Amino acid sequence: MQVVKEGSFTKAAAAAYMSQQAVSEHIRNLEERYGVRLFTRKPRLALTEEGEILRQALLQISNKEQDVKLRFEQLSKGVAGNINLGINSSRSSWLIPCFYTAYRRKFPHVSLSIYSDDTVRLTEQLRHGDLDIMFGVNAAFDQSLDYLHLTDDSIYFVASRLFLKKRAGASDADIDAWTEGCVPAAVIERVPVSMNTVQSTLAKVVSHFFDEAHIAPELALRTSNLNTHINLCASHQVGAFLPTGIIPAVIERAKTITSSDERLCVLRLPTDQAQLKLRIDCVLPGGSLAGGDDPLSALPAFKSTFITMLRQTCQSYTRLVDRWLPGGRA
Repeated sequence: MQVVKEGSFTKAAAAAYMSQQAVSEHIRNLEERYGVRLFTRKPRLALTEEGEILRQALLQISNKEQDVKLRFEQLSKGVAGNINLGINSSRSSWLIPCFYTAYRRKFPHVSLSIYSDDTVRLTEQLRHGDLDIMFGVNAAFDQSLDYLHLTDDSIYFVASRLFLKKRAGASDADIDAWTEGCVPAAVIERVPVSMNTVQSTLAKVVSHFFDEAHIAPELALRTSNLNTHINLCASHQVGAFLPTGIIPAVIERAKTITSSDERLCVLRLPTDQAQLKLRIDCVLPGGSLAGGDDPLSALPAFKSTFITMLRQTCQSYTRLVDRWLPGGRA
């Protein structure tokens, strides 16, 4: 490369602080190794076609080497890497887009892979090293894992006004009263409902509520896709149980509806709200978090920032729902 740049063996040797003999011997060894001539000497020193091919290859190697060096520097500074995130698909569809653009702008060299499943299965993947971060919903405590609390989700009964009128025989005054207070358990028992699959954390909490309220609603559908529940509610087919983290989707839908009967109602349940809370944690492999006031300080910057943005988004959803609900409380 230096010979090509200088156009002379003598100048190349001087620039590389080598003897001309050493440079000439190096070129001769390359020619013998590949069985080709790399330079023509007359009328002036120039690369042969084979020499140009080798020069291009060496340039590519040099560029690759620079890329690797840059990558190493980015890794050491915590601005590049991979995040394998385990999270429910419905939650990821609302949470991640809210902050990903800002995150990507700050960390353009971080690759994010999202794996969707229920908390139990995701926990197993985390234990086996297949995940870096898990969005845990009432995740069972495991001494081999680290937990960072993000927020607490309340659970609401969601149904359209038209559905409540037709299936529960409710009047506008009834619905307005339930919206300000809570929906009676007897009303829920009179209407078809959709729920998450049996193994989901949300379904287990709602089933406990049924037992405590001594009701057995008509179960019309089970699905782990929370967006499907919203669509079924919007088509006046069922009532559904949704957590705080999904209610912003209901709020967005409400902005596009002008008919009062078409609107979805978000109703509190008639029980101690503390019993209907879902604890939302960021769960990581054991030893990931530091002690003290800044547990994220032990993580590389790209991971700690991702978790911080995720937590801020979760908490902003909680504040949004609190403001949107009548009475301003969850």
